[in-house]
Amino acid sequence: MRFHKTVFLIIGLLLASACATSSSKNEAGSFSIKDGVVTKIYKAYTLNFNGAGPGIVEQEFKSKVEINVRSRIRSYRFSNFISGQKEPDVVVVLAISGRTAGLAIYDASGAKLAEYTRGRARNDSVFFKVASKKGVARIKWFLGNTTIVSAFESYDNKGQLGASEITFYKAGFGGE
Repeated sequence: MRFHKTVFLIIGLLLASACATSSSKNEAGSFSIKDGVVTKIYKAYTLNFNGAGPGIVEQEFKSKVEINVRSRIRSYRFSNFISGQKEPDVVVVLAISGRTAGLAIYDASGAKLAEYTRGRARNDSVFFKVASKKGVARIKWFLGNTTIVSAFESYDNKGQLGASEITFYKAGFGGE
């Protein structure tokens, strides 16, 4: 009987310790939950290649990501603070419903820069392919719990790479 009490006491202490640890992570600002929307602060790292420009440009910035799951729709709202200002420089909204997805990109003033409506979703991956007379653009998203990767490639009508961008979003930096 005394052995069982000791085991239950140890299990209780471990559970209390785990709860205290998880609540301190919430206070650190790495994520919050409000009205069913999970907001995470990500540290982002992007590599840009432009065929017309010299070489590759690297950039680091913060991104606030709001993840909303309602009925059959998942949406991700990326507020990217590239210049370090209080307001985001670029906002990207990705919405997934079943096997279809849509993507919209907005500038700091809220003007729509681009919209892609015919994406395909598979598990935690989303793919867009947009063809025009000028060429083809391919966009890929890989949505993990703590890491998100976005890749964009643009090819001219001869198949030559014109621009490429890959962005890694990493959570769990304690709100850095």
